This record gives sequence, C-alpha cells and structure tokens, in this order.
Amino acid sequence: MRDPVDVLFTDLDGTLLDHYTYRPGPALPALRRLLRAGVLVLPATAKTLAEVREIGAELGLADGAIVENGAAVAPPGGLAGELTVLGTPYQVVREALAGAAADAGVRVRGYGDMTAEEVAAETGLSLPEAVRARSRQWSETFLVTEGDPAALAAALRRRGLRTVRGARFLTAMGDHDKGEAARLVLRRLRRDGRAVRSWAVGDAANDAELLAAVDHPMLVRAGHGGWADLDLPGLVRLDGVGPAGWALIPELMLR
Repeated sequence: MRDPVDVLFTDLDGTLLDHYTYRPGPALPALRRLLRAGVLVLPATAKTLAEVREIGAELGLADGAIVENGAAVAPPGGLAGELTVLGTPYQVVREALAGAAADAGVRVRGYGDMTAEEVAAETGLSLPEAVRARSRQWSETFLVTEGDPAALAAALRRRGLRTVRGARFLTAMGDHDKGEAARLVLRRLRRDGRAVRSWAVGDAANDAELLAAVDHPMLVRAGHGGWADLDLPGLVRLDGVGPAGWALIPELMLR
C-alpha cells in the first residue's frame, strides 16, 4: 500500500501572498516546512500561467497549479506539463464582454485595453509582473467605469459567461471554477488507488467552490481583518490576515 498523499490548494493574492506587497512574508517558513514534509502545495488562483510559473520558481512550487480561476490545470508533476483546459479562449471572452457591456449600457476597461504600465499603476505590480498579468488566455480582468455591474453580470450570463469579483477587479470567464479544477486534480491523484487527504485555503467568497471541493477547508482573515462570509462543513478560520493566517497551516496538517 502506497503512503497517502497530502495536497494543499492555496489561493495566492490575499492568502499566501500579502494583498499589498504580493510577498509571502510570515507564510514562507510555513510553506517550506510543508514542502519538506512532502505536501503537494498547488496554487489555485486567478493569476495567469506566466505569473504562477514565476512565483512557483521563486517559492519552490513545482507541483502543478490551477490558473485563471480554474480555466486551466497544470498537473502535479510540473508547471511545464501538458495543460488541461476548462476555460473559454481569451478572444471569445473579450468579444462576449464587449457585447454584454453594450447590451447592459455599461462601460468596461479590461487588461486588454490597458498597457502594462497602466496595469502596474492600477495594481501596484512591477512592470514585469504586469506584463505577466496581462498574458491572459481564458479570462479577462476588468473594471466597470460606468454603469451597473449587476446588469453586466446578467448580460454575460445570457452569453454563457460568468463574472467573479476579486480584491481589485472583476473577471469575465467561462463556466468553470477553482473547485471543478481541484476535483479534477484529486481524481488524477487517486487513479492508482492511492489515498489522498485534501486541504484548501482562501480568503474570499470567490474561493467557496475550491474550499467545498476538499476534505479540510480553511479561511485566512481578509485584508479588512474579518473572514469572508462562508459557511461550509468543517471550515477552519485561521486567526491571521493573509500570510499571517497561512503560517498556522502546518500546525493543522502536520499533527
């Protein structure tokens, strides 16, 4: 009988990474401890594959990832592996967003309408980071500059797309989510009959599907100091904002 696999899916911005500095801070020693213990730590994020590859190289995360809110899965075994794509092509999303905005009488400004310099100014990212953030393949991050975001969301639903609210922006994307992608990863890990113990951690309502897909869901405090309004069986609320809460995870996983 092979040993069980422990896997941790983690949101990045506002969770493993600080909302303002984009750094792991106090979470870094905890992350290294988990990796030394053999835990598979997989980012599950709205970030692009290019962003996650860079962050993964810096933090030692090489065991796959879920990117663009579940639009694609890089399998455990390496971020350079073959992708499983669940999302809608970027240009299709862009065209649907433009059409939905016209239907709803809303004006939007997406990453595709901004230069890398403008994205950097809006987000606080460095210019190279902003270039990677703009390399979206299956979703569009955007601001509503005029009109009702709810009307836009309804118009997008009529076109088969959905919106997700992040910390700074909205994202238009196909009918997929982090939870669907996490379940795909877990099925693959269990193919040979190996037992898998699963955890996930996030900071916001848009992590709900991800947390519902695992055995042990966890929330860190959001940037405002409180926890997202989620009610899931077995949910553990980690008493720290972002990386400070993330730093408590090894005490739960490595008992």
